[in-house]
Amino acid sequence: MTKKLRPFVLAVVAVIATVSMALPVQSYVAPSAPPSGQTAFGFPVQIAQEPNTQQNSTLYFTTPNYVVSVYPRTGTPLRMNIYNRSTGQLEQNAAPVTYRGQLASTPWVSYDSFGSRNAQNVIFRANANRTTNQASLEIIVQATNALQVQENSTSIAAINVPDITTGGGQQPNLDANTILAFETRTFSARVYTRDNTRLLNVYDKLSQQSAVNGQVATLLSPTEAPYQNWVSYYGGASFRNIPGRYFVRANSGGEAVLQFIDATGRVVLEEQRIGPLVVNIPQTDLPPGVTPPAATADLSPFVAAVFGNEQTLTQVRAIAPQAQFESARQGRFINAGSFTNRFEAESLVNILRARGFDSRLVYRDVNYR
Repeated sequence: MTKKLRPFVLAVVAVIATVSMALPVQSYVAPSAPPSGQTAFGFPVQIAQEPNTQQNSTLYFTTPNYVVSVYPRTGTPLRMNIYNRSTGQLEQNAAPVTYRGQLASTPWVSYDSFGSRNAQNVIFRANANRTTNQASLEIIVQATNALQVQENSTSIAAINVPDITTGGGQQPNLDANTILAFETRTFSARVYTRDNTRLLNVYDKLSQQSAVNGQVATLLSPTEAPYQNWVSYYGGASFRNIPGRYFVRANSGGEAVLQFIDATGRVVLEEQRIGPLVVNIPQTDLPPGVTPPAATADLSPFVAAVFGNEQTLTQVRAIAPQAQFESARQGRFINAGSFTNRFEAESLVNILRARGFDSRLVYRDVNYR
């Protein structure tokens, strides 16, 4: 039986060998680059982020080379994911986030996350403008403040950031009824009159809630140390369920501060103003010998300056509505925003440059004017 099968098996092997030699040899073809918006495995780029946060984000946008997510949409603590689409690497993964608040008097807000990149400590900064539906990513070297990356959004999936332009009606304005108004990093404060009664509004820009809304504001008289030469108004009843009062203060030098002091006298909250100061304080409210603060006084040392003409000013105001011309020994320029913090000023400068403006940082020293 075995001898009869052997010629048959040899014949089959010969046929297979002949067919194999006749088949064309196929050269190896390297896989093509994945389509835009996909990873090397064909999945949407959003899936590359773990966890995928698109449906639960405060801010979620794509730039030419990155996917940026600040999440969750509600609650704390905030976290940040930064996915590098070019390298396929997650450069930030659930990293803690600091909300930096509003950039001067612009509609832009920012979120910072600290990390490392190329053996350097860096700040990953996500900027967003809910009014114009714009966002941008900056990666900044902490040691030198050098800008490594600046990219504008190409698409935005979520922009649930505070709407600075509405602000519950708390933005400082030149309303004739306003006595004192200014902004801090996370609050807007306003003392005003209605029917000859002083009232107080305090708006939390982070939670987008009114902490104090139309409650009676009382002039602090006599004044107390170390605010003997300040005008102080107080009102409200609690801060995050802590009993106490909000104090809105300003002095003749243009300084202003918002405080919350609890029932024991402990200062629970204290934030300095960061934008323009609106004042119309009655002479009778001023301590003896104290002159009223200058309206819209701004002593912040770092200025985001733009160089251009009237047409440029109109264009800049689309980004920074409070922008105005200013003259100094450096020349005439557009003041797009003034800051006490250099990094905040440079963030606005970077945003303006990314939109084609000739913008740079100007420092106010004692010889500024």
